[in-house]
Amino acid sequence: MPYNELINDYEFVRDYLREFYIYGYRTKEETVSKQSRKHTQENKGTSNRSYEDKKRQIRSWLLGYIEDKKYVDGYVPYISIDSREIVHNPLYRTFKTGRFLKNDILTYFCLMDCMTAEWLSVSEITSLLSGYNLNNVKWSEKKVREKLRHYVNFGILKTDQGKAHGKKGEVYALAENKMELSSWMDAISFFSEVNQLGVIGSFLLDKKEFRKKESVFYFKHHYLLHALDSEVVLTLLQGIRKKCYLEITVWSRRQQKNILEVFPVKIYVSTQNGRAYLACFKRNKDSLLFLRVDTMQNVVVKDSCEEDVYEAFEKNYENRKQYLWGVETGDTKKVSHVEMTVFVGQDEGYMLQRLEREKRNGHIEQVSETQYKYVVDTYNAMELLPWIRTFTGRITNLESSNQLLKEKFEEDMKQMYAMYIGGDNYAGE
Repeated sequence: MPYNELINDYEFVRDYLREFYIYGYRTKEETVSKQSRKHTQENKGTSNRSYEDKKRQIRSWLLGYIEDKKYVDGYVPYISIDSREIVHNPLYRTFKTGRFLKNDILTYFCLMDCMTAEWLSVSEITSLLSGYNLNNVKWSEKKVREKLRHYVNFGILKTDQGKAHGKKGEVYALAENKMELSSWMDAISFFSEVNQLGVIGSFLLDKKEFRKKESVFYFKHHYLLHALDSEVVLTLLQGIRKKCYLEITVWSRRQQKNILEVFPVKIYVSTQNGRAYLACFKRNKDSLLFLRVDTMQNVVVKDSCEEDVYEAFEKNYENRKQYLWGVETGDTKKVSHVEMTVFVGQDEGYMLQRLEREKRNGHIEQVSETQYKYVVDTYNAMELLPWIRTFTGRITNLESSNQLLKEKFEEDMKQMYAMYIGGDNYAGE
């Protein structure tokens, strides 16, 4: 049965899920060897037994999606998901398997049973809890107060000063729930699948008012892996909102651990592969960095940024943003200039709308009745090439200060012509 395996450390599971889903070709020995190199730097153990434990856990959560393929060197587990046939991201299930203590869950249900809309003091709540006579559970006002404040932070309870209600100290009551979630079914379903924090929507969809309802959304191209980075993204957004520095542990491709202290600015998400990046500045540095979110292991919110330093970071970012196309940065004095002229028929207004919608920077000029020029200055002109290729057949002129861009595009066109028309330049012959 699914959900019968609980976990303490989600980072272990995140690593193995990525191994099975992204790679899906490594044997047990290869995976254990790779994880051992990484976890040795953190003083954590990795063994064949821990591998089997994680594999069993993942199989129980993703029942029907994980399979084994036999190779010469042994069986290789892999996750196979057809995004066109699923309604909800199955990777969210891994967040619903956290381990909890028996006393914590008992405390929760007892509190929910005795709390009402009436304001109660800490001493009154403690007295009510003591009436449950649970074995090995001792209630104290200090412990109860900690739990109450914890539930206030989650929005389950609300608090006020007792003087306003004729009581001493802090008083607590159940928080009002004025939201009619059933009318938000479509919005929550869409949010849960496309947003970087869609796991929140997934938890909402578990509520009883949604259980018998089906989502109207299916996705042809569905990026699922962002689910594994939900906790990291949440902390990044907290740092951005609070204007705080972040201490981020990042792993390189060679499994080298690096700890960076940065000021976060914005999270970018690629529309091509769904990969997320954090735009940030190193502390006391003015160069803009982009860090891959899926390489981050641990993110800690540190001290707040001084207001004048924050304003300097924001001004620096705004100056550089106009030259960004992807995640390549550089010197604003050494940007590349690109001009692409395309044909747009008189009855093809949708093409002009597409240009306006998809251009990230720059501007569009009307050259003639059917000719439009897109002009942009960017750090790396080669980042535009995949997008430029999508206008093949409409491009009447392409110019750039980066000569490599034009040469590469012309070479692509020659190879395509040779492939379809035939000729000596076709490498496939």
